[in-house]
Amino acid sequence: MTENKMTEQEFCNIKTLHELFRVALDEIKQIPEGVEIDMHTWCDVAENGTCYVCLAGSVMLKLRGVVVEMYPEDFVPEVRKRLHAIDDLRLGAVNSAYSRLYGEQPKEWITIPLFNDYEALYNWLKEKGL
Repeated sequence: MTENKMTEQEFCNIKTLHELFRVALDEIKQIPEGVEIDMHTWCDVAENGTCYVCLAGSVMLKLRGVVVEMYPEDFVPEVRKRLHAIDDLRLGAVNSAYSRLYGEQPKEWITIPLFNDYEALYNWLKEKGL
């Protein structure tokens, strides 16, 4: 079981891309013992009992408070779209993340510089007011 569970309502209160990404970056640093990072899976429990999570998967663990296999489709639509937006941001697909979170295309196409790490992307999103 993970500590300090976040409610789905608290998660749905996140209204900007940078705040959403910040939650994910903080959660991936706090994954419980026995959980490993694998960006190719959401939240998967292997036969040996090891749980693997991606960036959004670390948030799913926080929301449910338990280590079980789960996917964004296991959550209500408002949570699901935020989880997919996190995954889009992880891939640098800011326009897609924007569309998922706000339900519309950005007024102008968002082009991002090349980043070496996720913290730099977070800082850029915050600076741009996204």
